[in-house]
Amino acid sequence: MVRSVILVPVSEKVGLTTVSLGLVNALEQTGVKVTFFKPVAEKTEGSDYADLSTAILNETCNIPTIPPLDQNHAEKLIASGNGDDLLEEVIARLEAHKNDAQLIVVEGMVPNRDIAFANRFNLEIARTLGSKVVFVGTPGNHGAAEILERMEIAENYFGGKNGCTVSGCIINKIAADYDDAKNTPDIVSGIAPPTTVTREQLEERFGNGEMKLLGAIPWNRAISAPRVSDLTQYLGAHCINVGESQSRRIRNIKMYAAALSQNEFTAGTFIVTPGDRNDVFVAAALASMNGVDIAGILLNDNRLPEPAIMELCEEAMARGLPVLSTPADTWSTASALQNFNLSLAVDDF
Repeated sequence: MVRSVILVPVSEKVGLTTVSLGLVNALEQTGVKVTFFKPVAEKTEGSDYADLSTAILNETCNIPTIPPLDQNHAEKLIASGNGDDLLEEVIARLEAHKNDAQLIVVEGMVPNRDIAFANRFNLEIARTLGSKVVFVGTPGNHGAAEILERMEIAENYFGGKNGCTVSGCIINKIAADYDDAKNTPDIVSGIAPPTTVTREQLEERFGNGEMKLLGAIPWNRAISAPRVSDLTQYLGAHCINVGESQSRRIRNIKMYAAALSQNEFTAGTFIVTPGDRNDVFVAAALASMNGVDIAGILLNDNRLPEPAIMELCEEAMARGLPVLSTPADTWSTASALQNFNLSLAVDDF
């Protein structure tokens, strides 16, 4: 059977898609004939595609992919005690589509409350395909010792009596502004502190044990920033001025319900404010006209600034400043923003 490596997420929201795509690209750049395989599709919230990683590769490059099995079909087989049949279907699909691949990169399933069988399935796939296992995790708010312990717990489950070969781990999203409760980087300003663990601390801690640190990937807010159009779609907001929604990036979100202070606006700031806050709207528009790359403005409560104010800010909108409106109040919007999925969009790769 062709050689394979399986990327196994140790928790939700570890950036599995970006790590998978990065590994596939790196292997291709070295001349390896690589094929990507997600055995069972996982629907990403807010995406129209059955599986995000497979869709991105199919839409953006010539790297071969193997079509995944339907998640509902997989769940029914496992629920009925026919897990072996599912494994046979996975193997059959791989054999039918592997072509001349030298290496198959397998993306494991993400363990969460909706997919209770994910860890067991990843283990069985690794054993059945004889894949080398690479764990993918994030620091969260943990120190290097705790991160190593989590990886060793995963290794004990896959290795040992279960017989898988564990190659090591990749730690993603180092130094992200982090919300540990959701295990996800935070783009709403002032909510969560940045992680403190460093690559050097990880290398020192992992260097003393058997678990190999294969990669330590820093969080880059600039390249991970969603577009205004992505947030518009998520919130179902109305576009008062579309502007450059497809290209402007949201690096941080600021909520305005109180008075403004000096130097409030920085490049990439997305402003959320009640629609009757003329002072915020004018200040943001003026900052945009003065060269500050404001990401956009969201007006709450289905309210709009007075016509004279809108006219005053026409130049900013003509230069591409996106302006959106939503019927929700500021606090409801803030709650929704905390659940905004930062996954890659297929058309933004």
